[in-house]
This record gives sequence, structure tokens and C-alpha cells, in this order.
Amino acid sequence: MPGVAGRCRRPRGPRRPSILVVIDGGKGLRKAITEVFRQFALVQRCRVHKRRNVVDHLPEGSRGRVRAAMNEAYKATSYETALRLLKNLAHSLDQTHPSAAASLREGMEETLTIAKLGLTGALAKTLGRPTPSRT
Repeated sequence: MPGVAGRCRRPRGPRRPSILVVIDGGKGLRKAITEVFRQFALVQRCRVHKRRNVVDHLPEGSRGRVRAAMNEAYKATSYETALRLLKNLAHSLDQTHPSAAASLREGMEETLTIAKLGLTGALAKTLGRPTPSRT
């Protein structure tokens, strides 16, 4: 059958096994994951915790806008778009709320691991939360 080989071709090069670990961002846990799983661990930081941590640095009047901007980034259909939106948000916070900007930048890319993997829909939503079985 012409054309079947092109559709069934496997990716070239060695594939390395990986494990996806969803964490709240604790530094001790992150260090332990690196020590135990080394390069095999893909870490997804909990987006709920990240949003809460960033918003905690803001006055009440700014929280809704920043929360909405983070939600928009986390709903983006590509890693590149999500990263750009978060970086733009951090830049917009630099002058008025530098601690919120710093909190957003800390571990930013690890909040986008599921986007980098191309995961979407219910699976992406579940993996971006803490303790998926309870939320």
C-alpha cells in the first residue's frame, strides 16, 4: 500500500523512558526527584499552587486580572504561546509588584511541561492540579 510506510514510521533515534511527576513546587521534593530519577523525570509544577503563590504577592485589586492572565496562558494551545504570555505577564508586574513577578518566573517553565508534551483537554487539566483524585 503506497504511503502507509510514511504514516507508520517510528521516530528516529533512541527513545528514553520518562516519568511525569506533578509537584507543588517544594524545593526538597524537587531535589529528591532529581536525585532519584535523574534525567528520566519530567516535572510538572502544580498550576493551582503557582497561581496562589503569585496572587498572594498582590493587593486585592490586582488579583483577578493576574489570575485571569495566568489562566489564559495555561489554556494556550502551544507551549510557546503559553510561555510568551507568562513572560509578558511577569514583565508587566516588574515595576509595580516585583515580588509577584519573581514568584511567577520561579519554576515558570515547569508549569508548562504538559503543554510542552502536547497534552490537552481533561488530561492536561488534571495533570496541572494537585492531588488529581481529590480536586
